[in-house]
Amino acid sequence: MKVLRRLPLLVALALAALLPPRGGLAGDYRKFSWGVAIDEVKDKERDFRFFYRGEDKLYYKGRVAGYPAAIIYLFTDSRLSEVTVLIEQKHTNNQEFIADYKKLLGLLSEKYGKPAKEEQVWSGGDFLRHNQDVWGDAVAGGYLEFRAQWQDERTAIQLILGGDNMHVSLGITYSDRKAEKAKASPPSATKDL
Repeated sequence: MKVLRRLPLLVALALAALLPPRGGLAGDYRKFSWGVAIDEVKDKERDFRFFYRGEDKLYYKGRVAGYPAAIIYLFTDSRLSEVTVLIEQKHTNNQEFIADYKKLLGLLSEKYGKPAKEEQVWSGGDFLRHNQDVWGDAVAGGYLEFRAQWQDERTAIQLILGGDNMHVSLGITYSDRKAEKAKASPPSATKDL
């Protein structure tokens, strides 16, 4: 009889465990869910140091995966739609950026699984292709870009190592797939005719 009296409580606890957390605690990027208001992110982000607020952007500084980083929250119609993490690690040897990329690739793969797409994209620089010891310089010169992509139902993630004019950029972009689809297919201009 005692078990039967506790059955409703046990069922309620089991259902609560199956439901997603409320208030963006699970999150699409860390603790934030896509679509939260800009003020909610501003009020609740405590892991990074606030740096600047722009129109539909919040800029933070902090450490991501052990690297110094700029974290930029982007908003569409004042709702979170994308987060860009720019790694600000400095190196005197451009090859070290490739090692950083590979470390982040491993960490992201550990968390999200094998990338849906992974590629090295060359644009010129044929004289550098056959010597991996100078690929860091090929990246810095804008000849080579490393890319990896993951996605689930709600979020697209892209890791990119690229460069131009001997400046290297390494970053991760998390974006709301629903917002991406809306940008890709704007409403027809003829629908109101």
